[in-house]
Amino acid sequence: MEGEGVAPDIEVINKPADVIAGRYPQLERAVAEALELIKTQEVISKLKPAAPNRWHRPEGWEKEVEQSNQ
Repeated sequence: MEGEGVAPDIEVINKPADVIAGRYPQLERAVAEALELIKTQEVISKLKPAAPNRWHRPEGWEKEVEQSNQ
């Protein structure tokens, strides 16, 4: 692996003329591949977790404050 790199799953040839023209062959191929995968594979989105409750103090915090003040 060292000094060799990893062979790509999908080979895309980047021609200078495409880049100069403002096209991105790798990105275009990746988007096309993703759209094909969406057609053939089910997409399951995860539920968004509840926001953390940052203002709530844990039970027993008053005792800890009293002990640290003594």
